[in-house]
Parts: sequence; C-alpha cells; structure tokens
Amino acid sequence: MKLNILKIIFSFSFFFSFVNLNNAIAENNTYCNLLIEEIKNSQVGQRLDQKPMTYYWGVESGIIFEQIKDIDTDEWIFTRDDNGYLNIFTTKYKSDDGNIFDAYSIFNHKDKVIALNDIAINNLNDAEIKKIINPDLDIDSDDQISEDLNIKVKYITFLNSKIDEVLIKPLYTTDNFVTPEIVINNFKNIDSKRGHFEMNYLFSYYWQSPELALIAEKLMKDLILKEDLYEINYCEISTDKFSDLQLWNPSLNFTNILSESSDESSDIYLFEYYPPTENEESNFYITYQWIGTSLLYSKFDFTAFPFDSQILTLELANTRDEVTIDDQSLFSMFVASDFSAISKVPDWDMVSKEVVPTHFYDDYWSDSRAKYILQLRVERNNFYYIYKIIVPIMIILIIAWSSLWISPNELQARLTVTIVCLLSLIAYNYTYDKDLPKLDYATLMDYFILLAYLFAAVPSLIAIYAHNIYQASGNLASPIDIKARYLGPIIFMVLVFVISLLLISDNINTSVFLRNIQGLD
Repeated sequence: MKLNILKIIFSFSFFFSFVNLNNAIAENNTYCNLLIEEIKNSQVGQRLDQKPMTYYWGVESGIIFEQIKDIDTDEWIFTRDDNGYLNIFTTKYKSDDGNIFDAYSIFNHKDKVIALNDIAINNLNDAEIKKIINPDLDIDSDDQISEDLNIKVKYITFLNSKIDEVLIKPLYTTDNFVTPEIVINNFKNIDSKRGHFEMNYLFSYYWQSPELALIAEKLMKDLILKEDLYEINYCEISTDKFSDLQLWNPSLNFTNILSESSDESSDIYLFEYYPPTENEESNFYITYQWIGTSLLYSKFDFTAFPFDSQILTLELANTRDEVTIDDQSLFSMFVASDFSAISKVPDWDMVSKEVVPTHFYDDYWSDSRAKYILQLRVERNNFYYIYKIIVPIMIILIIAWSSLWISPNELQARLTVTIVCLLSLIAYNYTYDKDLPKLDYATLMDYFILLAYLFAAVPSLIAIYAHNIYQASGNLASPIDIKARYLGPIIFMVLVFVISLLLISDNINTSVFLRNIQGLD
C-alpha cells in the first residue's frame, strides 16, 4: 500500500516537472527571447555598445530653422513670420572633423533670416532653401569643401532688431538622431518659496540602430516567418535585461531634477523592427519610456510679486555621448501639445510654453554641449492678494488720511487714528511673507507696503504741524490740511504707478494682467 502511494506521488511529481520544463522551453523560445539571444551573440562582433551607424550624412550650413509638421501632408515645413522670414531655432556646434560652424558664433535663437545668397527668403520655397543651406556635395570631410563655397545670409537679430549680412562656410556632418517626447499628466505642486515644482509625466526617447535591424532581419529569415507575421516584431524589455545587453544608450535626462519618486515610477525599453520595403531599408527602433513623478528646480523671479509669472523649466541634455537631438520634433511636440487637460495647480494658471535651445560648457567633457530648455510659463492668481491685501491697505490709508478732516485742535484724536492705521499696516507684512523666500531685493508688494507705511505716517506729522500752527495762531483752517487731503492720495497713486512701471518695463516675469494695465502689451 505504501509502495503504491509513493508511485502515485512520484508520477505526479514527474508530470508537473515535465509540464514546468515544457513551459520554460516554450517561454525561452518566444520571439523576444530569441532576439535577445541573437543580440547577445552579436554584441562583441558588432560592438553594439558603440554609437550606431548613421542614416544621414552631408554638407550643412549649421543653421537649424524652426519647422512644424503639416497635418495634411505629414511633412515638415519651415515656420515663417508675417513677412515670410524664416525663424532660426538653433545652430550646430561642430562638424565630424571637429571644426566649429560659423553659424554657431553668429546666430541666436529667434533671429530671422530675410535673404540667402541675395535672394529674398519669401521668394524661395522650402526645397530651394534646403538646397542652399545643405549643398549636395559628394564628399566625406571638411577639407574637401571648396574655400569659395560660402553662403551669404542676411538676417535680423532678435535682441536689437539690427539687420546684418554675413558669409558662413558649410561643413560635413553625419547624424544619428535621438527623438525625445514628453507628456505632462499633471502638476502636483508648485512651491515658489523653495523654487521647486513637482509633476507627473511620461518621458521617452527613441533612436535607430541599423546593426540591430540586420540582426532582426536575419532572425526573421531563420524562423521562416510569413510577411503577415511581421507585427510580432515588438518587444518590451525590462531595464535590467537591457542593461545586461550592454547596448549603446544616448542617456537623455533633465539636468534640473532634484529627486524622483521611486514608488511612483516605472521604466521600460521597447524594441521595434520594421522590415524593408520597396522604398526604404529595414529599420530598428529602440525606445526608452519612463513615467513617474519628479521634483525639479527652477529659478524664480519675484520682482513683480504678486503680479508675477514664473517660468518652470525642464532642462534636457545628453549626459553621455553627444548625439544630435531631433529638436524640430521636440519643438513641434512640446509647443503644439494641448495642456488644457492638465489638472489646474492651486494659485497658478498656465499661460504659454516654449522650447529654448542653448549650449553649456560641460566640465567633464571639456567641451560645449547642447541643452534644450522646455519652458512652461505659469501666472500667479493675484485676485487673492488684491482683495486680501491691496484693497484692505487702501482702505486703511483712506482712514489714515481722513484724519486730516479732524480739527487741528484735536491732536490726540488725529494721532490715535493714524497710529492705529500704521500698526494695522505692519501686521500685513506677515500675511504674504509665507509665500516668499528671504530675498535680497524688494518686490512690487514690498514697495507698495513701504509707500503705505510712509503715507500712513505723513498724516501724523501733518497733525502735529497743524496743531502747532493752531496753538500759535488759533486758526482751525490749516492750509496744509486742506492741500494734503487731495495731494496726498494723488501723489501716492502716481508713485505706485511709476515704481510698478520701472519694475516691469524690462521684467519678463510680470503677469499679462499688469502689463495690460500699464499698456506694455
């Protein structure tokens, strides 16, 4: 009896072991696992840890114009202003031979090109412009470019609207683009006092690998898969598995991230293979996707507080090899995206967004590197400060100046009114202090309250002066009382207007509301 029970137990154990083994074999034989094995076997021979081969090479001027994708034709077209001028988005830094583009030290973001080689830009279509700025030459180095091959550019500077004309020399470049994308889900918090903001977003970037395309193509042939099964060429790879493959990664990231919430984030790599067609070679895309919540730092300017707007920045840079970022796609994706669905942050309204390309000196690489600053302009909801602080202060000032209608012989009554009003104003210093850090400069609200202090104290001085005149002459109709009743409030309003105008005239962090009142927009 015991022997039969042991046989049954052994049979069941063998059966389950056999099933698990078959499942393991089946799991290891999935397309994605086979692809991973092929990549591992080819890693050393093809040096897949190095930057992939490029799909693009040619001669360029170094100028990159703003482009946007046409919805109807699905093609990239140059953006133009009302005069038909081209907008410069950024410039390239170096060619493959290490020579610096002339355009890099000449042009700036938002400069406008009005003519190329003495031809007005509004008389040229996009194809003709590309032929001028990207000459079609069969060369593979800068030395092979003729010294006479220069491009004459007439342009308007963005900073001072100056018209200038220069000659720039094109250089030879090769590019393998990495295309970033960002989708902001919501803002969790904007802490202006600390210069922090927290948001949840999806960040991804993808690049092409011709070497992996050949590996995937070979695998498809070895497996003898039919054409209608090509859609299986999609694999999700964990970050650990991707790290084990030792594949090259451009490593894009936001350099102003302070911390990331590990318990609210996830990341993954995607492999996508597209077989060759009649018009195109096979393509293999690697995509990195990260979704989660990050705490980021941004520089805040409170000069116009509480009528201020702030720029929240996402500073995108390559932290590894310098590789060309597909800035046109970044510009189009970010600027054209609809942020209306983003949950509203208390105290703030989102008013605009922009991508500003720049360069920074990287101490580690001892060279200039590209950086793209994604700017989100948010404007403070100032209605709270208007009816909680500004309006009450104005009422207190009215009460303080109303003491001028009290007879000069009632000195104690007049001083009681003005001193109580002054003490009330001092209390208002603490109503907005919690919203600001300890600044080494005065804000618009600081100037307003300081003026309020001064004009709340002036009636006390006038009361003492008028009382002395009364005691000397017995005249209850003091001329200084009569004039001050009207001149004081007028002078106060004029000073507030002039100070606010001086503060906001050159300040980009002023709200649209205040600029409209001042007539600056």
